[in-house]
Amino acid sequence: MLIVRGVNVFPSQIEHALVRLDGLTPHYQLILSTRGDRQDELRVRIEPAHHRGAEAGTRAALEGQARAALHDALGIQVIVELAAPGSIPRSEGKAVRVLDQPTHE
Repeated sequence: MLIVRGVNVFPSQIEHALVRLDGLTPHYQLILSTRGDRQDELRVRIEPAHHRGAEAGTRAALEGQARAALHDALGIQVIVELAAPGSIPRSEGKAVRVLDQPTHE
């Protein structure tokens, strides 16, 4: 469980929201950081299901759908970015889905 801006966030909630969306793979990564103003920021990196996700219009639509689905599931705004296909690390064991980054300005 993560606490983002006072809200309990479970990675399983994020996964459940994302697997419902057409055009995305089940591979995602969460990047938690703190902005210079001390506000938590959650970035969700997701891989598109096919190479069409690289097209600008398709990319923006997928990011928008994912952002809306995650807002509905979590009750907070998150930053969504599509990663290149195959760029999110895979693991045969338990996947490392959460990265905690230092404060950035």
